[in-house]
Amino acid sequence: DYTDPLFTKSGKLGLGFKSQLYWFSSHCDQPTLQYGTDAPGVVRPDSSLLTSFDYTQQIHAAYVNWSDQVGKFSYQAGLRFEDAIYDGSAKVPTDTTFHNSFSNFFPSAFISYQLANQQSVYLNYSRRVNRPHFMQMLPFKDYSNPGTVSMGNPDLIPEFVNAFEFSYNKSDNKGNNIILSAYYNQTENITQRVPRIITAK
Repeated sequence: DYTDPLFTKSGKLGLGFKSQLYWFSSHCDQPTLQYGTDAPGVVRPDSSLLTSFDYTQQIHAAYVNWSDQVGKFSYQAGLRFEDAIYDGSAKVPTDTTFHNSFSNFFPSAFISYQLANQQSVYLNYSRRVNRPHFMQMLPFKDYSNPGTVSMGNPDLIPEFVNAFEFSYNKSDNKGNNIILSAYYNQTENITQRVPRIITAK
């Protein structure tokens, strides 16, 4: 991260770069007790419950930000570019690979105005991302609760959120604050559970 005053008395330019690298690995050989005349009472791995999933995630981001104050107005504007790469491999039941990559811009803007009598108003906008976590992407059925079998989806893509917020602030000489806020969020690619009834054949 780098910040430097520029151009005006209150102006500041911010620059930054960040990389995040993740490695996830999940392997399970589920032993089961054998029944019948073959080998009663012998514990052996159940190939139908074998799970093996390796997953890597790379996130590279760069941003630029500018802030300044003009009279009673304060403002800040920024832009972040992000490149994310997801790779996975699994046995479901044969060898399968998964890949997703996303390049996105995330703008943000903030403005405030100082009113009389220690009052101020704020308006804020930002674009955000919610990435699916490891368990949401795990491509195996979880039989730990037979009544609600669950399974992840390795092809999930991130949620993108456009967030707007308006706030009013009133302060007094004793340091007390009254804050009233209203906000609106608009989400793209919503991730949610999809229930299905399992019927016995």
